Amino acid sequence: MQKLILLGAILIFSACQKKDAMRNDFPVFPASTFLKANDQVAFQFSAPGIQLVDAQAIGTVMSDREYQAPEAIEVTQRVHLKFKREKDRAQIPIYLLEANTSIFTYQNDWISLDLGDKVLESNVWGVNQSNQKINHLALTQFPIEEDQYIAWKWAATNQQAHTILAYPEIVFGWKPWRNTSTTSELPRPLNQIKSIPVKYQYEGSAKGSYNLAFDCWINAGTSISKENILTEVMVWEDWSNLNPVGQMKERLESPYGTYEVWEGTTTEGWNCLTFRKVPPASDGDIDLHWFLKYLIAKGVIQDTQILASVEFGNEIGKGTGVTIIKNYQIKIQ
Repeated sequence: MQKLILLGAILIFSACQKKDAMRNDFPVFPASTFLKANDQVAFQFSAPGIQLVDAQAIGTVMSDREYQAPEAIEVTQRVHLKFKREKDRAQIPIYLLEANTSIFTYQNDWISLDLGDKVLESNVWGVNQSNQKINHLALTQFPIEEDQYIAWKWAATNQQAHTILAYPEIVFGWKPWRNTSTTSELPRPLNQIKSIPVKYQYEGSAKGSYNLAFDCWINAGTSISKENILTEVMVWEDWSNLNPVGQMKERLESPYGTYEVWEGTTTEGWNCLTFRKVPPASDGDIDLHWFLKYLIAKGVIQDTQILASVEFGNEIGKGTGVTIIKNYQIKIQ
């Protein structure tokens, strides 16, 4: 069972009993509408610079009731959409994500999407460790012409500003909480890694407390598990109203800009080193191994230890936001 968001003017739903539900004469539903169980549901999309060129009917509505935008509508199949730009390389509207949310979750649901050698994961770990709640968190993947975009949106408006509730992320490698690796490139001993080149570009709009960060897990051995975590190394590229674990130790000039170096111990008990970029950035071309080599030279981590995974996403504290990952490339060399 999947869920879609009813967005009134952006999403246009059609209730009909025919198999060829996709047509050009859909009625425009208001922000509040009543749908019956077993209704076939389909929709159109409209946004400046983007044209919907193909879509599939999305199955049947699960229950009789009135739906209020932007509420999730439960259906039996996943949505498949194909877009193209009306103008060459037109900028993608931020609200495109709202019109293409193929997986939707409330509060403490843990969901993931397979991305081949990576996994897109909601990672609502903080919800499970606190009395706070996240209003909603949505993940999606969608194509526009030759490009494949990854995106998520969130609303977390009722909790403490400095409590991390979720880390929607792209996982590359063997995350210590998972049963296997997404790639044969990781895990790997640090002394067998020469570089970890990463390129990223994102478009976002957010209010409140959050970051956009890489998260590297250093393990005690080849048996990857949360019990064998030695050190967590984070590289914050963007951030607002949020501080890393511990205290700031120094300011570091790197080939990729200036970073604050923070160090502390997490509530789970492992050491956490954070490099926080100043000022924040929305795109980058960096080598994560540079930061790991810095910590090896300082004696904070050892080159015989294991890099289990590299993750990339938003730590969410309080507020609302949307992130569209327009480019993300990572290699282990």
